[in-house]
Amino acid sequence: MISLGWICKFFLIGVCCLYSLKISLATSESAGQFEIVSAENGPPGVIWVVQLSDLHVSVNHPIRAHSLEKIMGKALSMIKPSLVIITGDLTDAKNKDHTITRQDEDEWVQYLKTMQIIMKESGLLANAFFDLRGNHDKFGVPYTGSQLDYFSKYSISADLNRTSPIQSVSVVANGGSKHLFTGVDFSMDVGLRGPCNLFGHPSDEVLLSMDLALGQWDNSPDPVTKIVFGHFPLSFTASSRTGKRPEDVFAKHGISAYICGHLHTKFGKHLYKHHEMRGFENGEFWEWEMGDWRSSRMMRLLAVDHGHTSFVDVSFRSYNTLNDTETLIVPTIILPTFPLDSRSMQRFNSHVGRSKFPDFHPMDDSIRALVFSQEHLVSVSAKIYDSVTGKMVLMDELLMHQDIGSISPLYIVQWDIKRFSDPSPTRFWLQVCSNNSLGEQAASELRPFSVIGKVGPMRQGIIYFIVMGIVWDLVYYPLLWGVFLLIFGVLVIPKMCSLYLERLGRRNTWGLELFACRTNNMSIFHRLIKTLLWILIEGSDNSCVWWLEVVYVVYLVLFPWFWGLVIMESNPPGYMSFKGWTVRSLQSAEESGLGVPDIIVVVLPFLCVILLPAILLNAALSAERSVREIHASVKFKCCKKREGSRYTSLSDNKDVESKKHAAFACGTNDSNTYLPSTRETFLDNSHSDTCDSVHRREVPSCKICRGWLRKLLLGGCLLMGLLHLRQCYFLFKAYGAKYILSSPGYVWPVPLLFLIGTYTTSSTKPNRNSDGAID
Repeated sequence: MISLGWICKFFLIGVCCLYSLKISLATSESAGQFEIVSAENGPPGVIWVVQLSDLHVSVNHPIRAHSLEKIMGKALSMIKPSLVIITGDLTDAKNKDHTITRQDEDEWVQYLKTMQIIMKESGLLANAFFDLRGNHDKFGVPYTGSQLDYFSKYSISADLNRTSPIQSVSVVANGGSKHLFTGVDFSMDVGLRGPCNLFGHPSDEVLLSMDLALGQWDNSPDPVTKIVFGHFPLSFTASSRTGKRPEDVFAKHGISAYICGHLHTKFGKHLYKHHEMRGFENGEFWEWEMGDWRSSRMMRLLAVDHGHTSFVDVSFRSYNTLNDTETLIVPTIILPTFPLDSRSMQRFNSHVGRSKFPDFHPMDDSIRALVFSQEHLVSVSAKIYDSVTGKMVLMDELLMHQDIGSISPLYIVQWDIKRFSDPSPTRFWLQVCSNNSLGEQAASELRPFSVIGKVGPMRQGIIYFIVMGIVWDLVYYPLLWGVFLLIFGVLVIPKMCSLYLERLGRRNTWGLELFACRTNNMSIFHRLIKTLLWILIEGSDNSCVWWLEVVYVVYLVLFPWFWGLVIMESNPPGYMSFKGWTVRSLQSAEESGLGVPDIIVVVLPFLCVILLPAILLNAALSAERSVREIHASVKFKCCKKREGSRYTSLSDNKDVESKKHAAFACGTNDSNTYLPSTRETFLDNSHSDTCDSVHRREVPSCKICRGWLRKLLLGGCLLMGLLHLRQCYFLFKAYGAKYILSSPGYVWPVPLLFLIGTYTTSSTKPNRNSDGAID
């Protein structure tokens, strides 16, 4: 007889099993859908896919959709890829002058019609197309599934019920090798309007789902090549709330590449990055950002040949003006699949494939390339060049042949790989050339290769480092607090120096040492630093402006900067501080800290380009006023001595160094020139007009007297004010003028500081001596 204890145990076990099953089903659902595509008609172990990105279908620019349907239908019918991946920004979601970001249903309707035409002309099935969201596709969308979420209504993924942020498809090649493609949607949950919607924002749940999706073939006895595609480069991807990042998940599962878009071609055509993640076995992968369709008409052909991943970018920009009556001839596309480009495709573990790929050994003995052409190909050849002398010297030209039958686009040729074993990854270069039946020739670009698996260097500039080398999510707060500390330092340190010099009794004479350049052996660097410090000290003495600047900087740290319609018109306005946006969406309660580090495009330019220069310009205006005071005093007294002025002075027993200071201020090297003393006073101000006329008659006016320096500084203030108004204008258009104009922390303080600084430095103090003392 079963006891009550056993019944309780069985009951608990059943509950645990049901709970585990529920968790398993929920996890499986969150990990996305798994699909399998067969590529059995292709060459053994080889598959290829096409990537498009940043289509930006727009009602204001219909040529984008028109050229897409005219070109890609024929191109895809020639290439016949296993997949067509579209990595975000399907529509433009902007008005004509690019100042307002909003969802436009007409653009989505046009996108869907265009893709349906492409499917029909290419002959590809709908399930071969994978599209996902970009930041433009989430502008102003309060939550997924809302009325403005047109992606869930008009996209191909929505039509095929691919609703999860993580979507996976496995392409099985001829011979059984598996290739896992995983799409990741890192767009914002609450879609802010631009410009504060620039970064990807993966949540912990999305990263967990991606981890599960990438691990679905971990127990497979066959080798698996894993490729992830998304919209945002990793440098423009934020960390999750717990600090987790996608790179760790990619390295954990040993992916080959992460392909993305987002940056277009404005920052360069070769934005590739080789990631080496320590602590992971085979934790290296490539990140390949591709150009946009919007302006560059770029298409990427990506292939995997027995585990080796390679690609070629094709531009159809020359076909941009194609009309309906013209016949499109797609150019011949050549993609060498082995050996790989050592600069941008080679991996350190690329040549350990023998143990992973049983059929890998033919790769070592052959050059391989995919060649697609609308015309019959007469010949395909591989040319190998040696660059050891600094010039490309042809070493071999080998005739290639098709791998299997006449329908295969794969061409191969045997070679002696040992001849090209060299420690330099960029010594030997490969080019594949073709000739078709019409006599037309085509050639791939020259690519260096390394048969021993070394990764060659890529020459990249400062722009590449900014957009690909910096993970902006990790540097936003260090940069922000660094700028705040710099601004506080510019305000507080000169004030402390001024108080210290005043305590020593040198406040009025310290600055004059700068004018004794003919008698001082001070280095240029030392003089530059001292001049800057003197300017800031003079600025700190303008108490009205200085205190306003200090209060304003404290306000920016503690309080909101401005309000605005950050989602859509039916939502209440949110407010932004340096910590991000605080908004109340229609579906959830108030959320704060949104749009970090996206707000970097507003915060840092304002602090570095507007506020800091404004503080320096106000300090320079105060310093310029001091220069005018000293200059006017010295010139007036020099004129007085030459004209026999009725003003009295002390005897000629003056300090020699003080004479040199005044002599420099007068623009002369003569130390016997009349020099005012710190104890001299103007005894009779009633004769100032007479002396001014003598000054004008005897001493020609200089640039300081005519105020050229002040005019230059006021021009700088005007330029900064116009630049600030320009930034405010874009914020007006983006978030609503009435909210921005009523915001006390962003629009009005900077112009007010300029006006007060200009007014308080407009007039000089009448009785100022050459050493800076006021009589």
